[in-house]
Amino acid sequence: MKKILRAYDYPIFIAVVLLSLFGLVMVYSASMITAVCHYRYPIDYFFQHQKSALILSFIMMVIAMILPYKLYKHKTFLMVMMGGIALLLIIVSIIGHTANNATSWFQIGTRCKQFQIIRTC
Repeated sequence: MKKILRAYDYPIFIAVVLLSLFGLVMVYSASMITAVCHYRYPIDYFFQHQKSALILSFIMMVIAMILPYKLYKHKTFLMVMMGGIALLLIIVSIIGHTANNATSWFQIGTRCKQFQIIRTC
């Protein structure tokens, strides 16, 4: 385990965390007036949704950091990942939530596009 922890590029990890937190603060400061005035939502509505997406992204990042990078070289692993992504896209197109005349959204608490799931992978 110590060997794995020594292999990480900590400056990049810290930069990602700091930029993500900075972006979270910017979403809060830029959208609090819009949430209240235009949509009649609570003041931290967009902040809470962005925070939940950020937490999900960090969980996915930690999982990707734990997996050994040599696993990505195997074609079977890549085929399973591509098959899983294709299955998610098919499920979304069948059971998708329609918003603004588009069925590209699905709702599991927060709204999320298929692209955002793939982008976290």
